[in-house]
Amino acid sequence: MNEFHLLIDDFREFDVDHIAKNAREGQKALLAFPVTHLYMDHDLGDVDEPTGYDVLVWAIGRGVVPAHVMMVTSNPVGRDNMVAALENIGYTKKGNWYVQGIITDANTSNDS
Repeated sequence: MNEFHLLIDDFREFDVDHIAKNAREGQKALLAFPVTHLYMDHDLGDVDEPTGYDVLVWAIGRGVVPAHVMMVTSNPVGRDNMVAALENIGYTKKGNWYVQGIITDANTSNDS
């Protein structure tokens, strides 16, 4: 399966397949593209604008959260809220990514 990387951020620019600069663009991109990796900012413009958390809750409700999500926000409270939303639906942290499902370490042995 080919990877498709989406950044939802009003400020940063990464070398990804698509960049959405606000919540509405992010929602449209999540519906339009086969996103496998999502990079999420929390603060997406003006105070009155929807946040990355709002986008994530929207995506969860529609079942369009990619298997890999990375937080790229500088907002610690926003980050914690987005992480909690992912963990509530079974995502687990692996390195810098939150990934769908439980991650087991193949190198872990049950031998004591």
